[in-house]
Amino acid sequence: MIWFQNKFFPCERKRYRNMGSEWIETTIGKFCPFHYGKRLPKKERESGQVPVFGSNGIIGKHNKSLVNGPGIIIGRKGTVGSVHLSPVSFWPIDTTFYIANGKSRDIHFTYYLLQTLGFDQMNADSAVPGLNREAAHARRIRIPPLPEQRAIAQNLSRVDSEIQA
Repeated sequence: MIWFQNKFFPCERKRYRNMGSEWIETTIGKFCPFHYGKRLPKKERESGQVPVFGSNGIIGKHNKSLVNGPGIIIGRKGTVGSVHLSPVSFWPIDTTFYIANGKSRDIHFTYYLLQTLGFDQMNADSAVPGLNREAAHARRIRIPPLPEQRAIAQNLSRVDSEIQA
């Protein structure tokens, strides 16, 4: 166990060459656990200012949020492994997983990291595509300290902005 950003992580601390600092080796489940979205009938998704997310993105609006603040939505059923970032409070429906903002990780860094892990290739169901949470949680990753997470996220956001312009 190591202490990192006010939290214990059961992982090894290693120094990786050419990465500039001490990164930790951990798993998705320990770094950013996935939570299950909650059912919200379609008839209730027609009013309000809060975005409602399904596996493929925003599918409606609601008058209250399930998750406060920014967060990440991951497609669990249907559009497996799609990753969406909500900069505002939101409601993830039951076909999704979500990650709430946390103090020990940068939400934008986490968003970019999740896009690189190939969750769309981890379909575990046969009839309707599905992402298995335990399999996703077991995925090993390397994480930089929080200041580096922020710097990496800023650079990637800048590149995204230039591409979209």
